[in-house]
Amino acid sequence: MSKRINYIDYMRGIAIILVVMGHLIQFNGFPTSNPVFEFIYSFHMPLFFAISGYITQRVTSIETIYEYFTYLKKKFLSIILPLITWSLFINPYLLKKQWEILSYEEALRILQYPGLWFLKMLFIILVYYGIFNLICNKLKSTNFLRYFFATLPTTLLTLASVYLNITETNLILFTYAFYLGCFTAKFPIIEHLLNKQSVYAISLLSFFTLSTHWNFAGNHIDDIYKIVVSTFAFITLLNLCQKFNFNIKVKKYYNYLEPNR
Repeated sequence: MSKRINYIDYMRGIAIILVVMGHLIQFNGFPTSNPVFEFIYSFHMPLFFAISGYITQRVTSIETIYEYFTYLKKKFLSIILPLITWSLFINPYLLKKQWEILSYEEALRILQYPGLWFLKMLFIILVYYGIFNLICNKLKSTNFLRYFFATLPTTLLTLASVYLNITETNLILFTYAFYLGCFTAKFPIIEHLLNKQSVYAISLLSFFTLSTHWNFAGNHIDDIYKIVVSTFAFITLLNLCQKFNFNIKVKKYYNYLEPNR
């Protein structure tokens, strides 16, 4: 990608602000049944993964096995190495008053359920996405068949990872969100459809209506509900951030203030 995509940066900024707000509520004694907290948590993490899928699809093209392993190496160094460094060294030692040497079992448990769980989740998704991308570039069939066959191993690997307890069931939700962004970036016809005023209006109304009824302490029904809310959230923010040129508005405001200085 030769330059940044402004509306994606806006979406990331909104998602970061929501994470900070959610953590301030969660770790300062407020109940998780708080309506603001439940609104934020009904979509903010899937939004991050959808944005990751959108960007990854735009910048990634894997055509050989060698390129796939090069891709894996880059993702390991940028995601897993920081995860290991934080989980096994910085968090248990540099941020603690008293040092306790971690046992082998404790280290494995921390790596299986790390505090920075989203990095582990993102890495697994990106590993499987690399296979998806490679198959797409290798197959010469029509678009529909090519992406259908490329999606099969990704789906099976995702389900196997959950079944074998490699990671939590949330992997299914975040994989869906990732490929929502991925296919939106890949096929202009999908993005064009999502940008229609009617789709935007329905998504906006559905998002704000449904997000207020999601339950943080709910069951699997709420997990499915979260998929729906996250989809409408992505469509809503994609449209909103594409239509709102923040950089130009800030520049105009700055130019307005400049003569008064």
